[in-house]
Amino acid sequence: MDPLDFPEIADLLINNHSRTTNIDTAAVAHDPGNWALYAGHYRVHTSAYPFRVLYLHSKATIDSLQAVATSHFRPGETQVVYAPSLDQRHREHHRLFARRANGFWTTKDYLASFIKDELDTYIAKLRALAPPFYIDPRIETPSGFKRTRPNPLMSLLVDPDPGIGVREGMLGILLAEPGQGKTYMSLGLVSALSQQNIIPIYINSSQWLSMPREDWSSLWKTIIHSFRHFEAPIGWLEGQEDKFLHSCPN
Repeated sequence: MDPLDFPEIADLLINNHSRTTNIDTAAVAHDPGNWALYAGHYRVHTSAYPFRVLYLHSKATIDSLQAVATSHFRPGETQVVYAPSLDQRHREHHRLFARRANGFWTTKDYLASFIKDELDTYIAKLRALAPPFYIDPRIETPSGFKRTRPNPLMSLLVDPDPGIGVREGMLGILLAEPGQGKTYMSLGLVSALSQQNIIPIYINSSQWLSMPREDWSSLWKTIIHSFRHFEAPIGWLEGQEDKFLHSCPN
């Protein structure tokens, strides 16, 4: 699946599912491949409040950004959203817009801002799972070493370079006899992760009881259902789970 562009994000995740935010998917101005300007409005009761979003493409050039900063950007009014990969090319967008924009986000952070209340509730629920008197057990790794700290599973989840030459698509499996503390340690890991700038997805057997059987085969629906299970449902993502999660990697 190719990365979603801003009009697709606006159409799939905002216009079709949010009752308070509307963004016109047709740009009011654009420089193809560099930037596009979109008009929108917030709806509050019977009133509407306009805003504008300047979206910066991943291949936006420094010259194009300097030009739009002069021609269409309104300091203190225009919101700026940019493709995260633009940071890998240069930092001109930070210099031009970060301090003067009415909001400056990557695409992922922009989407997260629409579900901040739900995410805060979810994180609070996970933090409350912290098991009392938890101590990391001794774990034997596939290489044959026995470790207690750092917990090998925590390292697998947060270390950007676990030293095995692979990062994306990694899978860790914890094996132990019944009653040895697998669930207890999972609760400890989830609670610890939620204390960091990470939103872990915690799925346990009790969640299946409230999930339609036909959804069990969908990883995306299972992940979104985790929010509902912890009383932080994100209703406007129903039916759009795969597209939303694809547009919010990591």
